[in-house]
Amino acid sequence: MDHEVSSVQLKGNGDGGESLLNFGSAAVGVAAGLATGMQVVHFNHFPDEEITSEGAIGIRHASELLRVISGLIEPAPIRT
Repeated sequence: MDHEVSSVQLKGNGDGGESLLNFGSAAVGVAAGLATGMQVVHFNHFPDEEITSEGAIGIRHASELLRVISGLIEPAPIRT
């Protein structure tokens, strides 16, 4: 996955206001995602050798994903 950026849709209301969260493990993919204005999570496997770009969320392990995604998703409104 060193040269890929994967995307997931976080929310959408059908009016084109969807939010994408991009995942990348290579600096070039992280920079490309940021350049398009998307939120990017950088799987930084070598934090001593590679710096996570400003604006990206750096993580070292997949176990951190739930915390990151939970912080980005707006809770759905409660319908009564």
